[in-house]
Amino acid sequence: MTIINKQLGWNPKTSLWDLLDSTLTYQRRTYAEAIRRAMAKPVASS
Repeated sequence: MTIINKQLGWNPKTSLWDLLDSTLTYQRRTYAEAIRRAMAKPVASS
């Protein structure tokens, strides 16, 4: 980030920890929803 700031004069508005937290929360929710959908599908019988 130091290089980016020196080259572009830009600083992020969101901290790395906040970004990681929101990303992991989203991934957990998405994974949980996918598991729920998979469990709700009826199993085909042979």
